[in-house]
Amino acid sequence: MKQFISFKSTRGSIGRSCWLLGVCLATLGLGVSATAEVPRRSFITSTPQAIPQVQYTVIEFGGRRANDISESGQIVGSIPAPELFRAAFWASSQSAPIDLGTLPGLRRTALAINPRREIVGYALSEDLSVELPLFWASPNSTPVELPGLPAGFLSEVYDINPSGQIVGQFFNADFSVDRAVLWRTR
Repeated sequence: MKQFISFKSTRGSIGRSCWLLGVCLATLGLGVSATAEVPRRSFITSTPQAIPQVQYTVIEFGGRRANDISESGQIVGSIPAPELFRAAFWASSQSAPIDLGTLPGLRRTALAINPRREIVGYALSEDLSVELPLFWASPNSTPVELPGLPAGFLSEVYDINPSGQIVGQFFNADFSVDRAVLWRTR
């Protein structure tokens, strides 16, 4: 329902301003009404709505760190190992972790999993002089270094989408070069 509001004024510019204000308020549906000379004011009030409270239960399922969980409840992260830590996969929060394999002398962590159970993460040396982007085709495959890392650079990956596209970054040791990167499927 459209409302037409008219205000009379002895001064042209004030009348025009009142008319414009009335049109704006009517357009917003504020239900402003007016007499011939004096507009009545309407106020809008709102009642704050309470945010629904979500209830959580904590489940410890072992490991050092959990980094991602799929819609089906599969989890990736890392587990402690005698020499360093290793990337891990849990089929569910009730299952034992599966070690995702080793790269000699490097720590590993899995950061993301997609619905096809493809996993990404990275490997790093204890002194952080080496960081390599990793991909696992499945929880049962060995890690593969992702291609394209420029010489002298380090890399981390952070996520993989349902199509298998991977995002992360390349950077040098002093972070004077720090670039977001995408690995896309061919």
